[in-house]
Amino acid sequence: MSRRQLMRHSAWFGDAVILTVTGGEVISHIPGSTDPIPAGSADLRFVQISDSRIGFHGPANLNVAGTFTAAINQVNFLGFRPDFVMHSGDLTRLSTPAQFDQVKQMLSQLRTDRIFTVPG
Repeated sequence: MSRRQLMRHSAWFGDAVILTVTGGEVISHIPGSTDPIPAGSADLRFVQISDSRIGFHGPANLNVAGTFTAAINQVNFLGFRPDFVMHSGDLTRLSTPAQFDQVKQMLSQLRTDRIFTVPG
């Protein structure tokens, strides 16, 4: 992924990023964009979602559960089943058991065989 692509993706807070690996090259896509996803040629297709921050309440995002649900829906309606989904960054706001349980329940709605979390 180029620096320009990384900057473009970082602007899509709350969305998912599709990553495909074809012939050793990593290609990134944003769901719903005009960037073509190579059909059938990918050796590996996975999705990264980031910073759900369940439990946050403030003007930056007044509905974090709704935003996270929208990202999950984007993944579930891609037209293919990702090999895995990776959630990176802040899963919760205050790291309470209830917030972690909510994240776990929401992640279980993803249509994939494997989910990895990399807490920030």
